[in-house]
Amino acid sequence: MAISLANPTQLRDRDTKSRKRKRLPASSPSRSPRPSPGPLPARSPAPSPAPTPAPNPSLPSVSLLGAEGESKVEDDILELDEVPSDTLVAIQVLGRELNPKRVVLRHQIYSLLHDKTEVDKEISRLESEHFIRLFQIPNDCTAVMLTKDYIHTIRGVISRNPKHAEITKRFLKALPVMKGMSISAMKLCKVIKSLDHDKALSGLMQVGVIIRKDAQTFHFSIPDVGPLIIDIRNGRKEIKRLINRRRYKEILLKELENVKLRKTRMPPSYHIRDMHGLSMLEFTNTSVGTLVRVSEP
Repeated sequence: MAISLANPTQLRDRDTKSRKRKRLPASSPSRSPRPSPGPLPARSPAPSPAPTPAPNPSLPSVSLLGAEGESKVEDDILELDEVPSDTLVAIQVLGRELNPKRVVLRHQIYSLLHDKTEVDKEISRLESEHFIRLFQIPNDCTAVMLTKDYIHTIRGVISRNPKHAEITKRFLKALPVMKGMSISAMKLCKVIKSLDHDKALSGLMQVGVIIRKDAQTFHFSIPDVGPLIIDIRNGRKEIKRLINRRRYKEILLKELENVKLRKTRMPPSYHIRDMHGLSMLEFTNTSVGTLVRVSEP
């Protein structure tokens, strides 16, 4: 069942066609006609063409550190020598069109791309190459963010609350070597080069980039993600209640996409993909459109 949203394969095909366009060769000067009398004039050798750089066969490495020690990432990951994968395009589409914080839930990608094995494989590759970050959040969700969006979010927190700016900038500098969704307290203090462990950990928790998992371990976190978690929970409840109140406990998808939800700031499409990826909704194609029902528990 296809939910109305930009198809990542179409975006990739369009990007492929634009990359295959070749520059027209510079027009060569017209030759003068061969004179009938006398010897042929000497021909100057044609200038050798400039060597064309070979295309990079793999994704370029992303530099996260600027000249002044501040983090930086490519402005647009779509500007790659290699055509982006469907998974990367899906993350970009979902992040840009469905929510202002650009936080994508992992299972939302499954609602676009149904090969979960391939999606998980590509997510692992993108994470290892620092294009994305993964976060464990409540509601049994794994959040996905483009690394550049995560850095932009943290910079916004620094600008609003400069109290912990120094330790947060150290965190950003060390971001490339901090992989995974969690880290030990000892390793974290080592990579950010902090001697006062308690002060450093306390400052990073106040900024919201880490939350405590246990006595010696921290989860990486997204600053100000609390309202989004509440919206996810409220959106699921409201959509379930709205559908179950219908006479036949079903609603047309196009009608559900345009309903005004009262207890969440996210658009209905965000929650539809959330619930679709978790198999909380059932979709049936009919002559009048796609019908949506709540899945049986």
